[in-house]
Amino acid sequence: MMNKQLRSNKIVDLTPLLDVVLILLFALLMNMSVEQEDYKDEANELKTQVMKVDQENEELNKIINQLQSNIDTLDEQSQVINEAVVTWFASEKVRDSEVVTSEDFGDIFDAKETNQSLYQMDYIANQFFFVEIEVDTKHYHEVIINDVPTGIQLTLDKRTQPEKDEAADEIFDEIEKILSSKDGGYKFVLFTLTDNGEVYYFSYDLLWDVIKRIEEKHMGETIYKLKYLDY
Repeated sequence: MMNKQLRSNKIVDLTPLLDVVLILLFALLMNMSVEQEDYKDEANELKTQVMKVDQENEELNKIINQLQSNIDTLDEQSQVINEAVVTWFASEKVRDSEVVTSEDFGDIFDAKETNQSLYQMDYIANQFFFVEIEVDTKHYHEVIINDVPTGIQLTLDKRTQPEKDEAADEIFDEIEKILSSKDGGYKFVLFTLTDNGEVYYFSYDLLWDVIKRIEEKHMGETIYKLKYLDY
């Protein structure tokens, strides 16, 4: 009788434990369902973003192709303009000109130019040595000659006379190096000083004076000089 009672006491009621397990399982399934919905939303959002990027890339490619076409057209026009300008200078219409603007070029183009005239302009272009001078107003007003930075900066602290004289001598020497480095020499020199509207007055005058000094030193050579207003 006593053994039977002991076996009865060893029986454990698992019903509460089963309820807990079921609750935990239900909670886990609910959590998985919510996470699955979140993943679906993220996947749809990423898909939308990818489609948007693809569309933007397609539009950008169209713009790039159009810009490239415009660049090719401008290159062709630029070549014609350069050749026409050289012809104009060679005829000495703008010898020692102080200022040249876009309005001055209105009468130098001939729509019926022949291959012979193009050949002549190419020959004349080969006789010129171009020296283009500008000031990079976006980067410490550095002097740029033929698209090459010189390291010479015409900032406002160079306005005093000693600093101006030193900077002028440095620019003069730099231009002399460029002139002497021309293979085969040259018959004509064209100096172009560009003003983008943001160049300091003192630095612009300084550069023009340096060009005049170069001209005075090379009296036996044919030198042209002009100021170009790029604004």
